[in-house]
This record gives sequence, C-alpha cells and structure tokens, in this order.
Amino acid sequence: WGRVAENNGNHLLLGRNAPFPSDTQLVSPALQVSPAEPFVLTFSHAFALEGALPVLFDGGVIELSSDGGASWADVTTFGVDTGYTGVLALGGANPLEGRRAFSGTSPGFPARRSLTLNFGTQFAGLSVLVRFRLGADLNTILSGWFIDDVDVSGITNTPFNALVAEPSTCTARKAIDD
Repeated sequence: WGRVAENNGNHLLLGRNAPFPSDTQLVSPALQVSPAEPFVLTFSHAFALEGALPVLFDGGVIELSSDGGASWADVTTFGVDTGYTGVLALGGANPLEGRRAFSGTSPGFPARRSLTLNFGTQFAGLSVLVRFRLGADLNTILSGWFIDDVDVSGITNTPFNALVAEPSTCTARKAIDD
C-alpha cells in the first residue's frame, strides 16, 4: 500500500495489484469506539483488479479486529453490506481465494464511489482496528484498489495526531476586504 497523487493534487491510498501471490494490508490506528454513538466508517474507492464475472482472481476485503490485531473478521460478519462483487477463484495461490471480495473493475473506474459501513453500537467502548487487505494470485497485474476520503465517526480519540497541509490552493476562497 502506498500514497499516490492525482493530477489535481489530491492524495489517495493505493493497494497495487501484484503479478505474484501476495497479501498486502493497510491497518488503521486504534479507534476508541464511543460508548453511546454508532461506529461508522465511510470512504470512497475504486478498483481494477484481475478478474471478470464469473471468474475473479485478485481482490480486496475489509476486516476488523477488536483484540489488538490478534484475530480479524470480515466486516460482513458484523452485519454491514460492503457490496463485494463476488467470490475469488480457487487454485491461483491468492491468500484470499474462496472469499467474497471486491474484484474486477468497479463501475465507472477510475471514478470513486462512496461506501458507508455502519456498525451501530456493537463495538461500544471497545478499541478496534480496521484493515483493508488486498490479495493477488500468481499472474496478471491491473491498477489496484484506490481509497480516498476516509471518515470515521462514533469514536472518542483522535487516531491521526497530525494535520497535513493540502498541497493545492483553494480556488473558492472569498476575498477579504481590508
């Protein structure tokens, strides 16, 4: 996983689609879930990964841990609908083979679509980690999985402790009179 810049200066996270068996992961800092508010994860994403229905080879999943990363479960086990595109094929050495995942090419690629995962209060008062995981089989490379505009609500901590200046200039600023 890495950070890439678009021509307009916007930065995205990118999980590259490798041409060999791989399992790459992007893990959030610890998120302290509110004892009373719903825990909601929203982000926009687009993907171009090896596969086309009915046969999908490379894919991405979203997982959650409530024990500091000792164990992980797909977010769908907590009742959220990810909109995964299908099940990854068996036999290509992909560490995620046989699992439901995002695969193929997302509608309108490279345009990103928003996804909201509302976990309600089932993690109230707990510390959780979220990870984006990308698995590839033994051949073929496409663009990968792009993630942008990650927003988490229903947490009590500030997991990202630094503000980074936006590299572009705001063109919609209102002029200030002297």
